[in-house]
Amino acid sequence: VVKDPHIAGAREMFVYVDHPVAGKMKITGSHIKLSETKTAINTPAPFLGQYNEDVYCGLLGYTKEEYEKLIENNVI
Repeated sequence: VVKDPHIAGAREMFVYVDHPVAGKMKITGSHIKLSETKTAINTPAPFLGQYNEDVYCGLLGYTKEEYEKLIENNVI
């Protein structure tokens, strides 16, 4: 399947992204193909916990001090 020219090439089912640790990686592209909407995958998946501060302090409304206390107490 990976070598099938229709899937790997024309349908862009596999794309390359630059990973900060692993370097250039081949990953699965978007399986959704719409004629009027271009999809793109150009970043690797985030590291575990990479966006914790954004989520806790941004989306959930915790203060920086509350967030740091959660880390201190091994909650996150």
